[in-house]
Amino acid sequence: MTPNPYLFIVIFVGVALAFPLIPLALAWIWRRIFQPSKPGPDKTSTYECGVESIGDAQIQFHSQYYLYAIILLLKRFAGGLKRK
Repeated sequence: MTPNPYLFIVIFVGVALAFPLIPLALAWIWRRIFQPSKPGPDKTSTYECGVESIGDAQIQFHSQYYLYAIILLLKRFAGGLKRK
């Protein structure tokens, strides 16, 4: 009696799925058991060195800054390759 040739693949996929899912499930169970009480407004407020924050913490940058940074990184990386 020869084993099914796809048995190894099924076992491999099962282990590949179980390997990350078991720690995630254990972490979820741990959180449900040991979770502290629900946070109130004091716990969810922003704390910055004891000073109340002014304005919004989210600042939207223009896409030109990101493009400039990517181009700068590419120039630095390409320049490092040419020096050899």
